[in-house]
Amino acid sequence: MITRLQYYSSGDSFIRTVFPDYLLFLAGMFAVAAAGMWLTYVYVFPSKQRFAQEQAVKDNRSPMYGRILEIQEDVVQMREMIGKLSDRVDEIYGSKK
Repeated sequence: MITRLQYYSSGDSFIRTVFPDYLLFLAGMFAVAAAGMWLTYVYVFPSKQRFAQEQAVKDNRSPMYGRILEIQEDVVQMREMIGKLSDRVDEIYGSKK
């Protein structure tokens, strides 16, 4: 409805000069809207998401990032413990043979 009001507005005939047919005007509006949506989806949203994640990681502001770091430390400790236990098992079973 708004596009019809804009296209047939008596005070502004510039749009009717550029787009001689209403369907051509709608196609132009669709093209502009599609380009805007594509640019937003491809450039704006990823950039905003990346910025938000970078800000969340700074100064330990993200509880999830802090928890991930704790889990990584636990995994490193478990690997060290498994390595020691593996060496101990090798010593025990290696000496019996």
